[in-house]
Amino acid sequence: NESHKTASGIEYAVDDPNNAKWVNPLGSFILNCNAIRYLSVYWIIRLTGTQPQEIPRIAFTDLVEQIQRFISESRVSEQLRDECLAAWRQALDLDELREMLAGCTTQPDGLLPVDSWERGAGPLIGDVKKIVEMNDKAVEVAKTLGRLLDSVLAILATTIETPPESPRAAE
Repeated sequence: NESHKTASGIEYAVDDPNNAKWVNPLGSFILNCNAIRYLSVYWIIRLTGTQPQEIPRIAFTDLVEQIQRFISESRVSEQLRDECLAAWRQALDLDELREMLAGCTTQPDGLLPVDSWERGAGPLIGDVKKIVEMNDKAVEVAKTLGRLLDSVLAILATTIETPPESPRAAE
């Protein structure tokens, strides 16, 4: 914990103990959203037979679009297709929140998304319980995506070899 005041009058703290309540919930949420991001790569590998080294570095939204296109064109049932598409839409929403939260700074009354700052103010996230709830949602979506992939593969009878490491969402 270090407090600093610059000659220009800016005061800031590094590892301020007042911020401790945000650290674990934010870290868990970000890591679980990253597990979902990795699941998109895993889905591409399993659905298409693409090898990990063949997947270019592309945006998460592009990977999800590929998955959604594959599922929409596959022979899975309408119900399973709708469940897959809905789960990936939730994943995109969670990732958008992850990105916003990763860009927050702490204020006495909560987290301030720096990108939303306008004229010296912005929306504050003051309730750490909301972050915990969103983390629970991220874990739920990760588990759902795992279950859905199993269902899709069972229907498609895909026999693509499993990569050595599969993603896991921390709980």
